[in-house]
Amino acid sequence: NHVKTYANKYKDYAIVFNFGVNDLGNISSYINFYKKVVATYGDRVYFMSVNPVNQSKYKGTATNKRIDDFNKKYKAFAGNRYIDTCTYMRTTGFESPDGLHYSTAQYKKIYDFVVDFINQVTNKSTAAKATNTVAGAVSNASDLITSTATDDTTTETTQTATNSRKHI
Repeated sequence: NHVKTYANKYKDYAIVFNFGVNDLGNISSYINFYKKVVATYGDRVYFMSVNPVNQSKYKGTATNKRIDDFNKKYKAFAGNRYIDTCTYMRTTGFESPDGLHYSTAQYKKIYDFVVDFINQVTNKSTAAKATNTVAGAVSNASDLITSTATDDTTTETTQTATNSRKHI
């Protein structure tokens, strides 16, 4: 359980959950799982919106309408812990070679937006950015939720960025 391990090791770090466009129809499962996470980690937890797709390039089932519907419910749950990267990306524009995944430069912009948001909420200075923030990216969300629902354990897969900031 990587999130638990790192969250306990780095107690002054924030935990950010970010999911892609898979399972947009499972918002209730996400919220039920996140209620448990919030009960465990409290105000250290933040929830990043599902980000937009470029529908002129991506022709899959995840449409911006479905993403907006998901995010509306997600935001209602998360309240002031909701990081609206979706609106940020639509406002500033975004790079997506295939319409679904983003360029390295775009991921860096998303990351910086998230760190700035957390620093604002927690009143931390920009200098504290690199040492006091952990951005948690849990992949394979449906596996995580399924395993949690069946045996109350988690099998998170973490992704680590290749920069100097620490992540869980």
